[in-house]
Amino acid sequence: MMLGIGAIAITADGRTAYVGYLKPENPPDGIVVPIDLTTLRAKPPIRVPSYPYSITDVVIAPDGCTAYVAAYSAVIPIDLQTRTAARPIPMPAGIEAITLAP
Repeated sequence: MMLGIGAIAITADGRTAYVGYLKPENPPDGIVVPIDLTTLRAKPPIRVPSYPYSITDVVIAPDGCTAYVAAYSAVIPIDLQTRTAARPIPMPAGIEAITLAP
């Protein structure tokens, strides 16, 4: 069960979508689920540090190696090769969108 999808990003090659949302646990758990768009199958979720606010956006670096998750008061880098979240980057509260400069 999901609290609601917060964000979707698709890799540059169009093969994988990354869907971010919160699982309704106590405390809620941030999850990014890779979806193989060629088979339409979800891969195992990637856990991101818990925050009491929804994941609001996900972007994928052009090289496809890193995702950046906006989670209200932090940006969380995810290494897509190892499927691990790095230390959150604190931000002013209220982040609802994120983009990457070329």
